[in-house]
Amino acid sequence: MGKKVINKVKEFFGLDNPDGAGIDTDIDFDDSGITEIEIENAPATPMVEPIITNTQVHKTNSPLDEGIGGANYQTIFLDPKTFSDCRKIADYIRDEKMVTLNLEYLDDQTAIRLMNFLSGAMTVQGAKYLIISKKVYTIFPKSMRIYYEGKKSVEPKIFDNFGGEERQ
Repeated sequence: MGKKVINKVKEFFGLDNPDGAGIDTDIDFDDSGITEIEIENAPATPMVEPIITNTQVHKTNSPLDEGIGGANYQTIFLDPKTFSDCRKIADYIRDEKMVTLNLEYLDDQTAIRLMNFLSGAMTVQGAKYLIISKKVYTIFPKSMRIYYEGKKSVEPKIFDNFGGEERQ
């Protein structure tokens, strides 16, 4: 194998350091099994796979990304129809949005199950909620101050029935 090709490979991998750091002179490239490389036919820019950082891995598709032009809303109003809607709501809680839920379209068992799931998401994020009416709740992030005359915010808890909560 020609020295020119070996030097190009060393240069490509950054092994051509003048101090000798990173150069392994003990490798016999002729016995390595590496065949001749046609440098002239190689692409002008080397193809490198992108490095994925932790922040890129953590990025998830937020329901907010699907809105009108990806607009960034601060307040979300939802009428969940099934328990499976809780994932989308939990994403809003994670994104620190204020979410108002109208649970009148859910039977009591499903509504309780949904609120228990969301209580976990609220606890993780430090969010609280307000009871607006028997089946209407507003969840808000810890960074947001909310005032509803005559009512106090509530810490997340286990729900066992609707209408049994004390309206504040």
